[in-house]
Amino acid sequence: MPTESLAVPAVCEPPPKPSLVSFLRRNVSEMYRFRFALASFVANTLRKRYHRSALGFFWSLLVPLGTMGSMAFMFSLVFELPFKTYAMYIFSGMAPWGFVCAATQSGAQSLLLGEPFLKRVYVPKPLFPFITTTTELVNFIFTMASLYVLAMLFGIFPGVNVIFLPLAIAILYVFCLGLAMACAVATVYSRDLTHIISVVTSILTYALPIIYQMDQVPVKYHYIFYLNPFFYVIDMFRKIMLSAALAPMDMITPLIIALVAFGGGVLAVKAKENDLVFRL
Repeated sequence: MPTESLAVPAVCEPPPKPSLVSFLRRNVSEMYRFRFALASFVANTLRKRYHRSALGFFWSLLVPLGTMGSMAFMFSLVFELPFKTYAMYIFSGMAPWGFVCAATQSGAQSLLLGEPFLKRVYVPKPLFPFITTTTELVNFIFTMASLYVLAMLFGIFPGVNVIFLPLAIAILYVFCLGLAMACAVATVYSRDLTHIISVVTSILTYALPIIYQMDQVPVKYHYIFYLNPFFYVIDMFRKIMLSAALAPMDMITPLIIALVAFGGGVLAVKAKENDLVFRL
């Protein structure tokens, strides 16, 4: 009786992970295809945020201006500084920092809020952090415009540094997008992270020279600020808005930090891309 050979089933190996370049190329192509959906999501988010509100979108300007104005008034009395000068100092720091906080906090929840779409149709994972960061960018641009109008009412007119403002906004956007992507992925695995981010950003508000000046801090502690990547982003905007001396490294250092943050966000999405839907 002939012996039948038993066929050994081939081991199914998982497909190789795409390289970082191919991952970026694919996601950029997909995001371009979803560009109209992105614009629609951003518009709908802003519309829902101020739905049936008497002042509507103006609340996005009044709330930060009111907060910064009250802080400027109180701390100008405490530090015995001229209100107009000190107000612009606080505004130039609080505006970009508010964008960082809002983009990070909303970005951390973006994949959780996008769960109904992710589980029904194929959507590129970076789309949802992209939507939240772009939404906060719109608010930030209008806030910056209102701050410049307010500065001119104070008699403070933009200097030549204002030509670098679009580049600074682009750098800050890339930085916030990277943070939003990384936090969005991490929040899928740990839902407590949304609360942790809120606490950390509140602490950092006072750990950065936003409401106080660096010359009020003893020199021996300055290295603590220089080790904080957020410091360079705030300092870049402050020098542009206050027409202070702007060296090339004042733009290059935040650009490097933004690229590192963006790269970290992309790597986080790439590493967990196939697992995110099952964890939601």
